[in-house]
Amino acid sequence: MKRLYIGIVGLLIIVGCAGLEKKEIKLKEVGLDDCMGKSIMLTLPIGLNKTDRNYYEEGFIISYSYTDSSIVSILCGANAELNLSKIFNENKLSRKERILGRTMIYENVPKERKIEFDKAFDQMME
Repeated sequence: MKRLYIGIVGLLIIVGCAGLEKKEIKLKEVGLDDCMGKSIMLTLPIGLNKTDRNYYEEGFIISYSYTDSSIVSILCGANAELNLSKIFNENKLSRKERILGRTMIYENVPKERKIEFDKAFDQMME
């Protein structure tokens, strides 16, 4: 009886620990050419779906979109300001930072992906 009890407890511990496995965060390096006269390497979460450049007189804003509607935007220029959108959704998260001498924002990020986007921004800030 003791052996059965120890075996069941041991099995429960093993099954419980298997559920604690950390999700591997996958990031990739993305080159950005001619951003304020320099080429820089960005660290972004994998899964980029589309890249858009919107030009204005003194530069451009580049946006990287994901299939889950997350967006990373970077201001490459002068005489402009990049701000978080005014649309608020408590289930979606945003962050604005000054990284590599440029204003960068992530927006519309689901709570379950926040760790990925934070890690990418934190790595670029090092």
